[in-house]
Amino acid sequence: MIAEAAAPRQPSLRSRICGAYSAVLGGALWIIYGTLLLGFVTAEGDVFIKFDIRGGLPLHTRMVLHAGQFIASHRACCIVLLVAFCMWLAHASAVGRSPRTVFLAGLFAPLSLLAFVLLMAVCAVSLLLPLVHCSF
Repeated sequence: MIAEAAAPRQPSLRSRICGAYSAVLGGALWIIYGTLLLGFVTAEGDVFIKFDIRGGLPLHTRMVLHAGQFIASHRACCIVLLVAFCMWLAHASAVGRSPRTVFLAGLFAPLSLLAFVLLMAVCAVSLLLPLVHCSF
């Protein structure tokens, strides 16, 4: 009787499918974010070079520019690693050996969406703030 109570419960088919779908959706969000970051950073980096204001940029702007350059130079590796991680997470959720894995896969898409919104805001502010000169 005690051994039966200690055995872990298998997740339902519906929760396993939702976890796998969430893993794929979260991966798609990261690919979209990387593509937008790459395009936006490249365009803004060209503006900074054109106006020769690269040396006087704030630290957070330089960090965003370097992150965009890193993604641009290692694009294929980043995509392969992201797809491999998402496929592993989707497979682990679909197999559903552990309720914890299904739960983590289910959290991946909402957390990816939250990170997507926050990182896009940080990138937009970091790249556009040096172009705006306000005097208070």
